[in-house]
Amino acid sequence: MRLIALMPVRNEDWVIGLTSRAVLQWVDHLVVLEHANRDATADILREVAQEYPDRVTVLNEPGETWTEMAHRQRLLEEGRRQGGTHFALIDADELLAGGSTCDFIRGCTDQLAPGKFCLVPLRAMWRTLLQYRQDASVWSRARATVTFADHPSLCWQTAGGYDYHHREPYGSTLGRYSLIGGLDFEVNAIWLCTMVKEHGKWLVASFQFAPSIFDNPIANKLQRTVYWAGGIAAVIGIALGALLGRMSRRKKI
Repeated sequence: MRLIALMPVRNEDWVIGLTSRAVLQWVDHLVVLEHANRDATADILREVAQEYPDRVTVLNEPGETWTEMAHRQRLLEEGRRQGGTHFALIDADELLAGGSTCDFIRGCTDQLAPGKFCLVPLRAMWRTLLQYRQDASVWSRARATVTFADHPSLCWQTAGGYDYHHREPYGSTLGRYSLIGGLDFEVNAIWLCTMVKEHGKWLVASFQFAPSIFDNPIANKLQRTVYWAGGIAAVIGIALGALLGRMSRRKKI
């Protein structure tokens, strides 16, 4: 197993020195995407890279627009170029606490089958590093994927026109459909399934399936039909216009 951490970063100089050094204690390599930083983040990352030679790769994304799926996909592609077989998803303000926790997560990750994820509960530190929040709020009930075993089908891409707030990569599938009218077509779609283990059984907690509403055979066929209908209507209109013009000239004579 070669475990590589993928970390998107923007204006994180208040914490990036701590979290980048912490993640390097339990991963083999760190890939950071530095997006339009206006603080000292770049300087701190250069220091970390010097402390850990050949274990830190920094990508630069100068554009102001945050296209999260494209950024995460770029991180994944670079991680694959670095020889990653397994990946850790770590935001710049996250870290695993304690050596035993890190060893446990790394051991669990090593046992993952290709395309499988390791989901862990998050603890939101509250106002200080000495306490965390524990109540009925979303901060106390959060879970997140921290590692996954790579598979060629995994990727990040825009789903249904939405480009944000999706931590885990999608799987992909090719569906084949045959309609009653005789139309046969294939649809590329992305999907994500989250499972939890309760009382010794694996249960499906959520499932998302998202074919593109803009790029699919039905939309393409409809578009071609509209083009043909428009073209035919234009030809008929021109022919009728010419015929009516000739008839009007004859009446004047």
